[in-house]
Amino acid sequence: MKKRGIVYLVGAGPWDLDLITMKGKQCLEMADCVLYDSLANPKLLNYTKEGADLIYVGKKASKHSMSQEKIQELLKERGEKGETIVRLKGGDPILFGRGAEEAEFLREKKIPFVFVPGVSSAFAVPIYAGIPVTHRQHSSQVTIITGHQDTEKLNSMIDYQNFAESQGTKIIFMGFNQLKQIIEKLLSYGMSKKIPIALISQGTSSSQRVLVADLGTILSQVEKENFSSSPILTFIGELVEYRENLNWFENTPLFGKKVMVTRTRKQASDIVRDLSLLGAEVIEFPLIKILPPSDKKSFESFVATSFTYDWLIFTSPNGVEKFFECFFQRFVDSRSLGGVKIAVVGLATKKKVESYRFSVDLIPEKYHMESLVDALKKENLKNQKILWVR
Repeated sequence: MKKRGIVYLVGAGPWDLDLITMKGKQCLEMADCVLYDSLANPKLLNYTKEGADLIYVGKKASKHSMSQEKIQELLKERGEKGETIVRLKGGDPILFGRGAEEAEFLREKKIPFVFVPGVSSAFAVPIYAGIPVTHRQHSSQVTIITGHQDTEKLNSMIDYQNFAESQGTKIIFMGFNQLKQIIEKLLSYGMSKKIPIALISQGTSSSQRVLVADLGTILSQVEKENFSSSPILTFIGELVEYRENLNWFENTPLFGKKVMVTRTRKQASDIVRDLSLLGAEVIEFPLIKILPPSDKKSFESFVATSFTYDWLIFTSPNGVEKFFECFFQRFVDSRSLGGVKIAVVGLATKKKVESYRFSVDLIPEKYHMESLVDALKKENLKNQKILWVR
């Protein structure tokens, strides 16, 4: 039987990299091909395997990199090749996305598909701005519309009168370009000029901006603040007032800062996580690449005779990892290392040595080579053999 591929329609969540679901991440890791949108954080593509085909198919207001018809044909073409495909969409793949349309197309073409829901911007973006979507004492209803449609179109599917008269929280997607017309509609249907409104730009990112006013003054505030960076989510309702006390994200220590991490991606994971939790936008830009030694036999011979040395010196976790990989290929018993003492340059290297169940005998107070040399000077090194692994 001819092998059929499968398409995973995956919600990437809003911009914050960590808001993708575990299932979404797993789909990216096994994908042969990824078709991704402009609202999906491109750093998510780092989860893909080497050799995966990454295709940008984003659409913006007046600029489409690829038509919807072409996107669907591409899904069909790759699916018929038997590939595992991820269609990566910002937020949730269904809420004001074309996930359902694409799934219908795939079903018609007999291409298997799976929905992987995502964290919707409708809920994540407001709370990153310190604004709860519901509150037990104040709002138990949420109404969500798209502001993309022309408010004057006769065939508009949005009932603005019903929206204006509805209770609780009101959320508008993609409505910034139509904001003036939308507000005029809402006021004409009796909404108070005094009701609070918040515009949230680039929500969940380190570039997040929030403009708070009321329905009657928001347009003048937009002009005054030159507020225009997209994407923008509009939040209308009394719960906007909670922002003053619940604005947690913009008060993180590194909010608004960009931090470049130059370690290899494998080594950078802990520091990237910690910086992200502190509110920074982390740019991973590896400046080193770990390769096997050019003289592999020579390296292996030193490892094989390491038990004849008095000291082993490790100055990086990489050296530790490559040494013990080679060591355990030759020896099955860790006692084969003998009574050699181990010195390291810092805590990360110490932790790596200990992960192999070996103790560290010497670590300097300051974690750099000069300090390690000073610490070694205090040891009795007369007639000692030292192997420096780097």
